[in-house]
Amino acid sequence: MAGVTLALSWKRRPGWKPTDPAIMEKLRQSLVVPVVSLQESSGAAALAAALVEGGLTTIEVVFRTACAEEVLRRMAQA
Repeated sequence: MAGVTLALSWKRRPGWKPTDPAIMEKLRQSLVVPVVSLQESSGAAALAAALVEGGLTTIEVVFRTACAEEVLRRMAQA
């Protein structure tokens, strides 16, 4: 999805920090970052499109469910 930053939660991973300064700057500039945790990946692309249409271009996908990786993949491809 063009113009969207998909962020992974790194606070729970000791010792790991994102290294891309552009992503960190985008996160700093975002006033609202929706946190996404879906039980099924089927609605991921539509959710990403709705968030972007609403002006939210930074989305955090948390890995609390088994389909989180697929959710991230579908959002990125939307």
